Amino acid sequence: MCDYHSIVVFRDGQIAHVPSNSHSQAVAASGRAENTHANPERFAEFEWDGRGDLPSIAGLLADGRKDVTLTQAQERAALRHYGKLAEVHADPAKAFDPEGYFAADCYFDVRYAAAGNPSTPADVLSRALENEHEDVRCAAASQPVHAAGCLSQGAGGWGCRRAPRGEDQS
Repeated sequence: MCDYHSIVVFRDGQIAHVPSNSHSQAVAASGRAENTHANPERFAEFEWDGRGDLPSIAGLLADGRKDVTLTQAQERAALRHYGKLAEVHADPAKAFDPEGYFAADCYFDVRYAAAGNPSTPADVLSRALENEHEDVRCAAASQPVHAAGCLSQGAGGWGCRRAPRGEDQS
């Protein structure tokens, strides 16, 4: 990941993310409309590096914005998402669970960072060498690696959306 992991959360709780951690690219990948002056709260932007204690919802808002009115669905989705990210930082192997929260292609930035984490188990890295996106395989093959650089190549094609809680989202 870059300095942070960013998502946009729409008013219904749906999450959009792209590996480049660009809010605008995530919105574009979702197929939904951007916020406008006339309709400024279609979605909220969140970001966090996943390290340390999970911040409050206000601490997760991008740029420390305090003028955003969030729905309960947005709050729940953002807190759950970043809780899962904190779990990956505590146990990087969780990033590689094929049925796990970060299994979708659009989260290869999370798996890339986990592959560069020296505490990721060797057997997990071996599986990553066989089954992962090229950039994740590269990070796993060159372990230990510091995954401080952003991945932006082809990010527009790797976007994904996560359904609101209650729908299929493991």
